[in-house]
Amino acid sequence: MATLGYLTDSGLLIRHTADLEGHEQPVRLVYFAPEFAVWLNAELRGRKRDRARDLSPLEQVEQTLYDFVIGRPLAYGQDCRKLDPLTADIWELKTEDVRIVGWPPRPACFIAVCGCMKKDLPKFKDYAPLIQAARDFREALDLDPPKAIRGVALNEVF
Repeated sequence: MATLGYLTDSGLLIRHTADLEGHEQPVRLVYFAPEFAVWLNAELRGRKRDRARDLSPLEQVEQTLYDFVIGRPLAYGQDCRKLDPLTADIWELKTEDVRIVGWPPRPACFIAVCGCMKKDLPKFKDYAPLIQAARDFREALDLDPPKAIRGVALNEVF
C-alpha cells in the first residue's frame, strides 16, 4: 500500500502547486492523474470560453483550483457535487465552462482524474464515462485504504 506522497514520488500522481501569494497558505491539496495534466495543457489550453465572460476555460480551472487550495468555502451544487451513483464516491469540481472529475482520498484533498467542457457532455449530462475513468484510475492505484472518503456533506469531505 502507498501514500499520496509515495505515489507522487513514483510519478503516478502529480501534486498541483497553486500560485499563492506570500501571505497565503494551502488549506487543501490537489493531485492530478498524469492524463489530467496532459488534458489541461494539450486540450484545455486552446479552448475558447463558452459561457464565462472573462476567463478562458484554462483560467477558470486555475482559479477554481486556487480557490480550492486556499480554502475558500465551497457551495454544494455550484462549485462541486458528488456524482451519481453516490456509492462510487466520485465528485466533480465545477467552473462555468469546465467539469473536473475525481475523488477525495482524504479530508481536504482532491485527485483530479479527467475533465471536459460542460458543452461537450453528452445529452442529459451523462457522466458515466468520466465516473468510470475516475473509478478505474482509483482502483489501479495502490493507495492506502480507504481509497476514498464516503461522506456526502462538504464538511465531511472538503
